[in-house]
Amino acid sequence: MSAEQTQTLYNQVLRKVDEEWIALFDHEKLRAAIAGIVEAGDDENITPPAELVFEALRYGAPSDYDVVIIGQDPYPTPGEAQGLCFSIPGDVEMPQSLQRIFGCLDRAGLRKAHLAKDEEKDVISDSGDLRSWAVQGVLMLNAALTTRVKARRAHAGLWKPFVDDLIKKFCAAREGGEHPVHFMLWGGDARKYAKVARAHGHNVFERTHPSPMADNKLPPEGRFRECTHFNDVNDARVAVGRRPVKWDNLAPVVAFSDGSCSNNGKPDARASYAAVLIGGPFGKSILRGEVAPMEYELLHDAVPEQGLHTRGGTLVAPSNNRGEYLGFIYCMIGAIRGRALGRVEIISDSKITVQTMLEWLPNRLKKGTERGLKNFDLVMVAWELLKRLRAQAASVVITHTNSHKPKPPPSASDRERLIWGGNDQADKHAAEALPSEPDYSVVVMDAPPVLQMLGDYD
Repeated sequence: MSAEQTQTLYNQVLRKVDEEWIALFDHEKLRAAIAGIVEAGDDENITPPAELVFEALRYGAPSDYDVVIIGQDPYPTPGEAQGLCFSIPGDVEMPQSLQRIFGCLDRAGLRKAHLAKDEEKDVISDSGDLRSWAVQGVLMLNAALTTRVKARRAHAGLWKPFVDDLIKKFCAAREGGEHPVHFMLWGGDARKYAKVARAHGHNVFERTHPSPMADNKLPPEGRFRECTHFNDVNDARVAVGRRPVKWDNLAPVVAFSDGSCSNNGKPDARASYAAVLIGGPFGKSILRGEVAPMEYELLHDAVPEQGLHTRGGTLVAPSNNRGEYLGFIYCMIGAIRGRALGRVEIISDSKITVQTMLEWLPNRLKKGTERGLKNFDLVMVAWELLKRLRAQAASVVITHTNSHKPKPPPSASDRERLIWGGNDQADKHAAEALPSEPDYSVVVMDAPPVLQMLGDYD
């Protein structure tokens, strides 16, 4: 029975891990760790749950991670551990170690106060969800990948051989690359990896652990509150032409959507869409593609951010409006996948799309007449995604802007220039998304690793 339980847990933890990570695994050591958990009777009593054990690796291949933070072991309270060291769900009370990490960010000027939905009075509460770091290529790995519920370090010895081997192989695989990896090692469990990281030419930043148990024993100048690693890493990245990590997990995001169509309204019409996401973890990321001549539906109703696919057998002529809706949809998919937790504003030059989402659809849903809306399939996909995004982000704002306005003068406000530039970019990328031959796949440009996963669901 224990062999069957080991295999079951083994299969669960490996679900959706990138093949390049799988190739680095010592599977004998992994099976030994999992067998030890089963033998201890903990296979149904672990945190994080099995599907999140390798969450830290699910945001890209090894080559996508340029920064590494190594923690000790997961939070032992059910519902807190997310499979990324130090990160917790946004509705969980922040532990002291994470409070100290955020204190360093505040002192370094890397976080700002963010306004709540009324955008005038209330400041939204802190969120300890750090998945927006992972989106940008920050590997947040614990030295022990699980623990028994309500017990600290229960599985530390079981995971040590596997994790030690994985970090050695990761360091070796990234040796001699275009850029070194930056290791942020806090406390004894993490700092033991400094030697192997340096041996392979990577940058190492060492500090005490942010936990008050260890930190309070040190003189003031040696405590974690004086840690400068976040700026140190960004300075090193900027020095070689890399984008700095956006450590502010509540940073606002602005997204622009647009559609394009040739021969609109005719049988041979072809349409395309684009979504441009700016700010937060995205820098500037672009999603674009062609509109398929079929109806669309969500892949998974309960998890709408998994994306959408075409519904076979139902032909629908591509149009400019369908391109506009798909651009709007991919703005939301990008924001959800990119873990945008702060204020998200989606700007569209399609008055139909904006009015449908803000007025027409809500009113029709109350009356039960929503099926009378044109492009009903895309409207309802967009609605489900909008509900999901509103549940995730501090606030979601949908704004209409007029298309093809003249370029604003230098005296215009920053917002005017931002809106004009973003809309212009979305318009150009939508127009360029029509290849010489039909291609309905999502084209991802300049995107963080998590957005490059979009194709996995098509």
